[in-house]
Amino acid sequence: MSVATINANPEFACYLIEGVTGSGKTEVYLNLLEPVLKRGQQALILVPEIGLTPQTINRFKRRFNVPVVVLHSALNETERLNAWLAARDNEAAIIIGTRSALFSPCKSLGIIIVDEEHDASYKQQDSFRYHARDLAVMRGHEENIP
Repeated sequence: MSVATINANPEFACYLIEGVTGSGKTEVYLNLLEPVLKRGQQALILVPEIGLTPQTINRFKRRFNVPVVVLHSALNETERLNAWLAARDNEAAIIIGTRSALFSPCKSLGIIIVDEEHDASYKQQDSFRYHARDLAVMRGHEENIP
């Protein structure tokens, strides 16, 4: 499956991109975002842990001249609210976050990417139990996006 094939189908479908760390998966993600952002849609990128977020954010910011917000548990309430509102109001083109970012109310979502989808941190074990990878598939299906 090529990037061009995936980009040619903006409707719901799931794709698995395999590769070891450093093999270029992030570059594939960046190429997948180009047509989504050109259409004025938003991209939701899930990462398994906060520690991976700064390098990911920097790559996306360097590549695209669009607003990028971050959502994770280390943010204070004001930061989290501002990021959430930016996603909801279509002010943020790229939303990068850990599993709870999946619940961001994006106004014009065009793609969901779950990086390292096999990572155990996508499973919420406390109180409200869910698997963010599975919910990402369901949300993609509901919104008819890849």
